[in-house]
Amino acid sequence: MSTPQGTLDLERLRKVLELERSKGYADTAVTGGLDKLLARFESEHPGKLRLPSPSYRALNARERERWIAGVLGLTPPPSKRPASAPAPPKPQRLPKPAIALDAPLTAVRGINTKSLPKFHKLGLGTVRDLLYFFPRRHIDYSSPTPIADLEPGTEQTVLVQIWQTTNKKTKRGMSVTEVTVGDSTGTMKAIFFNQPFLAEKFTPSARVILSGRLSIFKGNRVFQPTSYEMADEEALKSGQIIPVYPLTEGLYPRYLRRVIKGTLDSILPSLPDFIPEEVRKSAQLIGLAEAIRQAHYPEDEISKFSSRRRLAFDELFLIQIGVLAKRRERQEGTRGINLNAPPEHVRRFVDSLPFKLTSAQRRALDESLADLKRERPMSRLLHGDVGSGKTVVATAAMLHAVASGAQAALMVPTEILAEQHFRNISRLLGAQESGDIVCSADSVLGRPVSVGLLTGSVRQKGKKELYRQIGAGEVDIAIGTQALIQEKVEFKELGLVVVDEQHRFG
Repeated sequence: MSTPQGTLDLERLRKVLELERSKGYADTAVTGGLDKLLARFESEHPGKLRLPSPSYRALNARERERWIAGVLGLTPPPSKRPASAPAPPKPQRLPKPAIALDAPLTAVRGINTKSLPKFHKLGLGTVRDLLYFFPRRHIDYSSPTPIADLEPGTEQTVLVQIWQTTNKKTKRGMSVTEVTVGDSTGTMKAIFFNQPFLAEKFTPSARVILSGRLSIFKGNRVFQPTSYEMADEEALKSGQIIPVYPLTEGLYPRYLRRVIKGTLDSILPSLPDFIPEEVRKSAQLIGLAEAIRQAHYPEDEISKFSSRRRLAFDELFLIQIGVLAKRRERQEGTRGINLNAPPEHVRRFVDSLPFKLTSAQRRALDESLADLKRERPMSRLLHGDVGSGKTVVATAAMLHAVASGAQAALMVPTEILAEQHFRNISRLLGAQESGDIVCSADSVLGRPVSVGLLTGSVRQKGKKELYRQIGAGEVDIAIGTQALIQEKVEFKELGLVVVDEQHRFG
């Protein structure tokens, strides 16, 4: 059972501190910082916790880490269900959603043909689009930041009451709207540029939500808002956290919130989850319906973080599924070349290196060689930082292709990179000195391995000779730019292609 939003017990505090730890002790786990939350905990549970001195915000990162570690040591994790507890009931089959997710927006209550073009301007066309139209930020009416607690230089949100509004002109003719605002803790001026209409909109006694930065000018507090919204009186009374959505001309915040809230209430109770339950449990993910609801109307910062984590997982998961589906389609529809040379050649090459392969390099090489020996095309991404040894792994794979009686090609985006690879790979294979465009290396295969360099700047005479050697199978490994994929280049038996920095080819 979730803890009521109005109370703060040790279990909820522990979750907040664990979130703060995961964020690197940056005091960003909750809106407004931990000190406000800790003061609330102390008021509800006096003396139960030793607060940081003078405040959490005043501590450095190491001190924050020590304090949180100490508190977590005093607050045991929630107890697990006893072994004798009865098994939870099997989940019931969800009813079919009342509205299909691919249905047009006119199926949503509150949207008609007149308002539909305004939703289209926001890129919304279906019910699913509306569910995933997430707020750009939230306004927390449960604990507004007082003016006295605003800090200069940081983006903050404050709930204030309008006292007075005046329009002025600068010497250059720029319109300046100066608004005097206040709350129970103090007053300040909010400055708006080129928005003279606000003088009529900001009537005295009206309450408004301002987001922006505070600065001190000649000893006075001046707030420069980046956005504003008239306060929702119902939300103020109930202490809600309300979403703020991107808008377009003719769409108003309260109307858009009502439409989206109605859609959530109608769709989410019967929304199926495409992530299997065992995957959700192993990855510690919340359900899809809960993630979408918390993205729009989070109960607290922990719920918002859990929602973002689940939705981010979904994006990566679906991309991975798409990649795997394309790979399977390609592998099942095409027969590859079986490169099944004995492993001794690659083993001798690895032993000849002046360094030992790391466990990650060894694993990447073993997986690549296993794929090359299958009778289906290999499509594999070799990912690593600069200097992590990708070239060595690629060279070993190309050497395996050559040992299997095939040719290999390495394509790179620039001539400079092609020349670097030509020199480095020639040396790795045992060449004493690299030639201009062709190098013969006394390799571990028991015969020389010919490495060729083909780029756009190679002279025409040299290109023609390289074309001939590649076509005759005399060049074992061809290294070059896009020149490798010109019509004039024909390989006798191309078995492996390596593309370096593939993203730069478009």
